[in-house]
Amino acid sequence: MKHLNNSSAAIAKVASYLLLLPYLIGFFSTAHAFQSSYATYTAFGDHNGDIYTIANDGKLRWFQHNDRMIGTNILANSQKARIVGDMTGLDDWSSNKIIPANDGVIYMIDNAGQLLWSRYDSKIPNNQQWANRSKITAIGNGWHNYQHVFSGGDGVIYAITTNGKMRWFRHTGWQDGSNKWVPGSGRQVSRGWQDTIKVFSSGDGVIYSIIKSGRLRWHKHIGRLTGADNWSNKGIHKTVGFNWQNFHQVFSTGDGVIYGTTANGTLVWHRHNGWLTGTDFWAPAPEANAGRVIAAGRTLH
Repeated sequence: MKHLNNSSAAIAKVASYLLLLPYLIGFFSTAHAFQSSYATYTAFGDHNGDIYTIANDGKLRWFQHNDRMIGTNILANSQKARIVGDMTGLDDWSSNKIIPANDGVIYMIDNAGQLLWSRYDSKIPNNQQWANRSKITAIGNGWHNYQHVFSGGDGVIYAITTNGKMRWFRHTGWQDGSNKWVPGSGRQVSRGWQDTIKVFSSGDGVIYSIIKSGRLRWHKHIGRLTGADNWSNKGIHKTVGFNWQNFHQVFSTGDGVIYGTTANGTLVWHRHNGWLTGTDFWAPAPEANAGRVIAAGRTLH
């Protein structure tokens, strides 16, 4: 992977974003938290229980789902939204790939294929702020050539090519936005992902993929921190769910907690209790494989 040089043109482009956005963030997922034009909002989450949405007004909203392990309504117990940014200054933000990581780190791929970094500090109550004085940082280019890009946490980024090869990167500057990468970043660690329509991580090397038939598949990359081609179950996936193809967005906030959004914007919660081993064991829900509605319709708008 060729990384972005600190050219004056690139810096000027990034600076133009900053003039428009007081708290710019290009989050993440993806995996997968990419939003189509017909849906009501974009939703994505990190591995720390934070959920973000971008509605048609371009506002970036932050929610903390305090009861994510049991799946209560996301707005219960005064868990209200906080507006933390504004995406209206970006050209066609809905077409950008948003890649949430952990500890507030958010990556975004812009229309030029640049990989952008930002970090939102939500750990200090009533003192949420963006790192580096709200600046975003360009740390790579050529990322628009991948079919899927998602974070594995701790600076690990996976990218899947159009022919189904998975490449591994590790951004050692993930906490401060410095353009530092592990030598050998970009190496192939897997193949056979060409039928994947959605893919995301739940942390600790656990990766979920959804294929066209709607099967939810579980994978675990044991070599996620080193880039070794070392996978659980000899690299063979395990099917842990069905009928996932109709969700517009699917993302995880870690620990086997998985959210999906429907056509009308309803947010559905699932918890895969067998997330570390790949067993087909899920937390109880109102109906088998149905999940639990925790935000109806456009309530997160």
